[in-house]
Amino acid sequence: MMRRVANKQGEGEAQDAGAQNRAQGRVCLIRAPVMPMLMCDAGPKIVFKPFVSPCLDAVDLSRRAPELRLKTLGVPLFRKKLTGLAPVNAAALAAAATEEKKEEPPCDKPPLVLWEPDEEAKEKGGQPVVVDVMLTRFLREHQRFGVKFVFECLMGLKEVGGNGCILADDMGLGKSLQSLSVMWTLLKQGLDGRPAVRKAVVVCPASLVSNWGNELDKWLQGKCPYTAVLEGGSEKVAQIFKSFKYDQRSLVLIASYETFRMHVEKLEGAPVDLVICDEAHKLKNDKTRTAQAINSIQTPRRLLLSGTPIQNDLDEFFSLVSLCNPALFGDQNAFRKTYANPILAGREPDATDAQQARAQHRLAELSEMTNQFILRRTNEILAKVLPPKLMLNVFIRLTPAQEHLYRHFLGSSATAKLLRQSDEGKVTNQALAAIQALAKLCNHPQLVENRRQNELKDCEGVDEILGPCVPGLGQGGARGVRDREERRGIMEVRKQTRPELSGKMLFLHNLLSSIRRNTDDKVVIISNYTQTLDMIENFSKEFRFPCVRLDGSTSRTKRGKLVKTFNEAPPKGNQFLFLLSSKV
Repeated sequence: MMRRVANKQGEGEAQDAGAQNRAQGRVCLIRAPVMPMLMCDAGPKIVFKPFVSPCLDAVDLSRRAPELRLKTLGVPLFRKKLTGLAPVNAAALAAAATEEKKEEPPCDKPPLVLWEPDEEAKEKGGQPVVVDVMLTRFLREHQRFGVKFVFECLMGLKEVGGNGCILADDMGLGKSLQSLSVMWTLLKQGLDGRPAVRKAVVVCPASLVSNWGNELDKWLQGKCPYTAVLEGGSEKVAQIFKSFKYDQRSLVLIASYETFRMHVEKLEGAPVDLVICDEAHKLKNDKTRTAQAINSIQTPRRLLLSGTPIQNDLDEFFSLVSLCNPALFGDQNAFRKTYANPILAGREPDATDAQQARAQHRLAELSEMTNQFILRRTNEILAKVLPPKLMLNVFIRLTPAQEHLYRHFLGSSATAKLLRQSDEGKVTNQALAAIQALAKLCNHPQLVENRRQNELKDCEGVDEILGPCVPGLGQGGARGVRDREERRGIMEVRKQTRPELSGKMLFLHNLLSSIRRNTDDKVVIISNYTQTLDMIENFSKEFRFPCVRLDGSTSRTKRGKLVKTFNEAPPKGNQFLFLLSSKV
């Protein structure tokens, strides 16, 4: 299935315009509400201009993508991290400070001034707050606006009061860069000429801890010492939290939600003046221990990041807003009485005109208030701006072996028993197990090789069907073979995936072979089942498709490194396939 976007110019003109704008790197952005029922002034559309690298060795965007992926835009990638335990080597620091620095290319963008002091503020020592040029050179138009918006919220310059902000831009619009720009600015500057933030804490899902460290290294060029809390024993993590509290050099603590919740008391009394919560939609219940742990940090400056819009659930909306600006609406009962109940009553099918009018009034009031500290921009995809999005749903026909097993199962006594139980209102776990077994069968017959543990054990002729797929099946597997050499041979043959026995695997083999041979693309394969990933991994090794794998057994310390290595790997290199479990 392919979805295309057409306009009044006609399909041909739209296709030409899309190709032209794709080559020029133009994207149209508009502001949108964080929740569908709220209202928001879209404001002027921001159309990205063609990106021009500020580096001396700038790369022309018209070049091929593989060449672009090899460029770093002049940003050196520092990988050294503080552990919070290692002593500071003063001699090494002094030597590093005197090293000859790489000459920075001139920045052709105007300075990003976030605040200008008036005469009264100047008399008190106030100075203009300006974003560091090392960040300004990379900020695009919408990001400059976002940085200024977030800064004004965190510094309490908005009329609504409070010092919190929710940045809810669509994925890919640079929320991390915007938040890092504000954080670094506040760590170095303030309205009174002194830093507004002494220390900052970044809380995120465990899989993103390493990624945040990489972002700090990349954009701040190693100038911001930080402590990234990765996996370790409870005592070691507790010591890292305590060390961060007293470490004058480390400015930022990065920890997962779970780790932060377990050790937040170690930060009591620490000079933390800013908390950044990534993937903040996970905090939509303010009664959870994680939300309570974040509330325990005595700082009003809280920045929530989320690319997932909230559905029309006012309770979830209240949870996020109250975490961001706790004093704005009071408790939940007051919020429900003033806003939630009138709005929901006016949306009922049998609502009176008076109820609808009151709902609109409350909705407009709520929107006006929250739009002062919530910023969400979306990609407005137009035919003239972007090429049409291509989505393909490919339906693969089962092989004869798969079809025989599938049909036999549907007519088996096990299925008849499940149907009888369903008619009697009895729901058992066997139904879900049967569905999972059939799903695995559709992937490959080998995934149902152990007949004693699945619903295909009564299938007549299963040994004849699965025999070529799974040698030794009828003898209880390889363990039923006494001869050591024969048993070893069976295990070796089992590593052969035999894609011709599975419609999906045969299609995957042909597709990957074509991509590998004719393009420089890399491929991500996602599956719900680790057994399927095992098979695809063996399949990749058998047909020499370089692959890397990330699933629940991958340690948290390695996850970020695997993703980073795969993204930075050159075309046609040893990083072609990325096998990913959907549950990670």
